[in-house]
Amino acid sequence: DLKDFYTGKLREKDSWYANNRAYLLFVLSEAGHGEVGLTNNLYEDKKLLGNGGKAYLTMTLKTLTPGAVDKIDQLVKELESQARIDTRGTYIRNDAGSSFEMMTNTKVTALVLQAFDRIHPDHPLMARLVKWLIAQRKDGHWETTQENASALIALTEYLQIHKELDAEYKAKVSIGGKVVKEYAVNAKNVLDSKEIKQSLGNFDRGGSGTPIVFSKDGKGRLYYDIALKYFLPIEK
Repeated sequence: DLKDFYTGKLREKDSWYANNRAYLLFVLSEAGHGEVGLTNNLYEDKKLLGNGGKAYLTMTLKTLTPGAVDKIDQLVKELESQARIDTRGTYIRNDAGSSFEMMTNTKVTALVLQAFDRIHPDHPLMARLVKWLIAQRKDGHWETTQENASALIALTEYLQIHKELDAEYKAKVSIGGKVVKEYAVNAKNVLDSKEIKQSLGNFDRGGSGTPIVFSKDGKGRLYYDIALKYFLPIEK
């Protein structure tokens, strides 16, 4: 696959070659037809891989050569170093361009979540990656088909491994001592999100402020997020 399609001549290895090979080797390993030799060769070219390609290679190595701990841990460290924190959680940026398998920050974050889940299910970034992924949904879905597929696969694996599909609890949100939202969470709606909008006028902006309390009764993990939106007056 280093032969140019148009000229028939061999070309230099590049990022496009390495990232697409990582994807193909991952698919083969998932289908039970993994190539150990080609996978190990690709590891030697890992400097050509973007974050999405490294996530694919990490999972392939785990499947085919689980004893290759040094290689797997090195890839995990390189992915950890790419973590970015914003107000919605933690994400892994896409650094390979959109042409590689339609990569975006959301898809790369989903792939890294999937990789960490298979290798280090108790990794401290897991909950923040999940929180960020869920926060990217708009009207119940992500921006592209590729994002939808990758995020759903990663989140499903996460829920199965951590038994969060067994969630059964009642959640409550209180503002200033007053309950503003109550709802039940179970296996059928565990990925659903609820939104509460409040005017700043409902909050005490002086003194000790207004407490916001999230609580639950039952088994399962409650994810929550707070965002502030405001507009400044335009000077005439």
